[in-house]
Amino acid sequence: IMNRYANTQHHMELQMGQFRYWDSSPVIVISFRGDVDAELLQQYFRYNQQVLERKQKYLEIFDLSLLGDFPATCRKEFADYLKTHRPQFERYYLGAIVVMESAIVRGALRAISWLQSYVGEHKYVASREEAIAETKKLLSANEITWDESQPIDWPS
Repeated sequence: IMNRYANTQHHMELQMGQFRYWDSSPVIVISFRGDVDAELLQQYFRYNQQVLERKQKYLEIFDLSLLGDFPATCRKEFADYLKTHRPQFERYYLGAIVVMESAIVRGALRAISWLQSYVGEHKYVASREEAIAETKKLLSANEITWDESQPIDWPS
């Protein structure tokens, strides 16, 4: 049986400083513009908690094409957040598709993911088109449908 999100289907976009969320459950696109700091990371955590409180399966596409610096202190805080909320992620998080143009960075991220015990699938792709293709595969593998009638409003 395919899981459907007919009753919970919604589309939301929030612009919070350098963060942008495009939400069409079960797919959420998160993009970063410029440098990430502690305040920006807290905004992501607050939004992510709202998503987890829905108690529905979801996946995230991280569009990192406009990302600036992501300092070590923020990376550690992000890792700590994932560890703290791991039980919730294990229940609802299907995984992440990461858009990164640099093949070197994609390779490094892929290697790190082999060493980490991330929840869900993680794919690293060069383009938004590849991200959509991987999203469809991941949703299909989990028997989840996605209403694609709202085209993703990618950042420019």
